[in-house]
Amino acid sequence: MRGIVFVLLLAVSGKGEWIKLATPNFELYTQEGERDGKSAIIFYEQIRDFFLNSSGMRVQSKTPARIIAFRNEKEYIPYRVFQHAAAFYLGAHDRDYIVMRDLDTQIRPTALHEYTHLLIKHSGATIPGWINEGLAEVYSTTRELGGKVMVGEPLQGRLLDLRTNTRWINLPSLTAVDHVSSHYSDARRVGLFYSQSWALTHMLFLANDYRAKFGEFLNRIAAGGSTEESLRLVYGKTFTQIQRELGSYVRSDTFLAGLFNTKFKKITEVSIVTKPSDLEIGLVLANLLAVTRKGEEARKRYQELSAAHAGNAGIAEAMAYLEWSLQGSEKALPHFAKAASLGSQNPKLYFDYAMLLRMAQGKEMDYETLLKTALKLDPEYKQALMALAFHSYSHRRFGDAWGWFVKLKALKTDEAFSVLIAMAHCLHTLNDQEQALKMIERARPYAKTETQSVRLESMLRFLQYKPEEVAQRKIPDPTEGPISNFAAPGTFDPPQRPGFGLWGEVELEKTVGNFEHVECIGEKARVRIRSVSRVLELAILDPGLVFLKGTPGETIELNCGEQKPKEVLVIWEAKEQPELKANGILRILDFTVGKGDSPPAP
Repeated sequence: MRGIVFVLLLAVSGKGEWIKLATPNFELYTQEGERDGKSAIIFYEQIRDFFLNSSGMRVQSKTPARIIAFRNEKEYIPYRVFQHAAAFYLGAHDRDYIVMRDLDTQIRPTALHEYTHLLIKHSGATIPGWINEGLAEVYSTTRELGGKVMVGEPLQGRLLDLRTNTRWINLPSLTAVDHVSSHYSDARRVGLFYSQSWALTHMLFLANDYRAKFGEFLNRIAAGGSTEESLRLVYGKTFTQIQRELGSYVRSDTFLAGLFNTKFKKITEVSIVTKPSDLEIGLVLANLLAVTRKGEEARKRYQELSAAHAGNAGIAEAMAYLEWSLQGSEKALPHFAKAASLGSQNPKLYFDYAMLLRMAQGKEMDYETLLKTALKLDPEYKQALMALAFHSYSHRRFGDAWGWFVKLKALKTDEAFSVLIAMAHCLHTLNDQEQALKMIERARPYAKTETQSVRLESMLRFLQYKPEEVAQRKIPDPTEGPISNFAAPGTFDPPQRPGFGLWGEVELEKTVGNFEHVECIGEKARVRIRSVSRVLELAILDPGLVFLKGTPGETIELNCGEQKPKEVLVIWEAKEQPELKANGILRILDFTVGKGDSPPAP
């Protein structure tokens, strides 16, 4: 296997100064010195290569992950997200971040845990929280041993937790946990959730009776199958049987690790090393403040950088995304315009600017120009290709639409139907009825809903007529009217503001009580929760930052006024909002409280 080739650009002195190291898949900014930096970035390249080859996954992101490693706790504290985490992973609008207190090898398991999440995300696989966390824990111990690679060393802390805890989470509840569940936010539950997720994944992945079929099980899960059904179909076992065997597995004297008959990929010893400018490292750290939701601090840093480096497109771009996340598109648009006028080389900026401008002002010409600029910078930018294709299609410029559609190299399952049916329509109007009919048949397997099936049959009837017959006989076009209904999912949806779902380093409290009232106050609201000991008034400052949790298949709507009393779990930030007469800020509203009782540990 060919090693990665690096070129030494600049030798940099020891610890204290920031240096940057780069490989094809990572860029590392660190204060730890060149030797430790090289060792770390080579290690993560090796881990990435091993994980992808051993799992069969393929990542879809082309942007290198950014690792930021400080030199001590003091330097790290202003940027950390969670109080006790020595490392954490964040997905931002432009790239992924792995942030570490330092490069001490003792915190590598934590960093490996976080990096496993990153790889799973970019593989395109959607898997339940328990196995996502379980795989991250299992792979966190990965290391080279005797010319081979060992995975899944027993985590003694997890074993002790499970062996001394008398009440486990039952498997239906464990496998239903997601990021808005109380198992993630309740300190008393989160440890047990991680421990059980690790143990169950470890057993299925590495135990003699399960490992041969683990790949098949994982494929079913990734394809959308439920954990319960996948266990039954692959292993022929029920939740009750699996839970009983898991208990025996945890209490057994023998705990296997996996030993892969392969070596870490050999990496050339020399890597790219540069000393970043004050502007570059200033932007890196300001961006880190922004993605960790320390918005006011980030804005102050950007303003200081802008004063010292007027006319820099990178600063304007960073300000655009910060204001978008904090105040919405209206405040962000001037910064997007400035970044574009200064010649930003980021294709995503032009794509996002196009979508926001179209929403705010309906400027179609600017929309197309910006999308084409994005494609000039990145000719394979899928979102921009898709947007231009459906934009042309919705304006019945079928030749232009076809030209954009054929440049799409790969489609996701949920995109295929809309793209193929639109391409069939384009072919028909371009006088290729035979190929149009073949294209519509290619779309048939992707018609998963009744609405899609109706659309397909409607288009098929239309395509039976030759183009000249359509005009002569005045055959109604099935896309007359809202042709955008045929657009690919998400193409015409408002783009999401960056940074949703991360509240920064805040103290969250938990209360169980009756949900009584919602008072709507302009674009904000206040909800009343009555517990045994108090009445809470909690503010909703931005509905997009409140998670609602219900049972599978349940639709939850918050309407203004009195509510039918229902017991809920609320996770809230104890930060008073005097203007709304609220005790704090609502973060999570969980309607599943009291469901899924915990059985005794097996």
